[in-house]
Amino acid sequence: MPSHQINVCSAHERLDYLLIVRLSPQILVQRIEISWNARYLFLSKELGESRDCVVKHPQLLHYSIDDGFLPMINFLRSIGMRNSF
Repeated sequence: MPSHQINVCSAHERLDYLLIVRLSPQILVQRIEISWNARYLFLSKELGESRDCVVKHPQLLHYSIDDGFLPMINFLRSIGMRNSF
């Protein structure tokens, strides 16, 4: 009997994915699960950003954590800015 893998995903998560693709179709060339999870976890941990923020601004999923986010965050923190953005 063949094994069927079922991707359990809430209706809200599916809607989020659809909105991201609609706003940023080039995301389809990336592995969305890997991009979404790694970058979302980083943004929520480092900046306290919500899932809705990432859905509204899917271009965030295109930035590299090590080469894009971290240098920018470290610079802004070095000049006194905190998580006020």
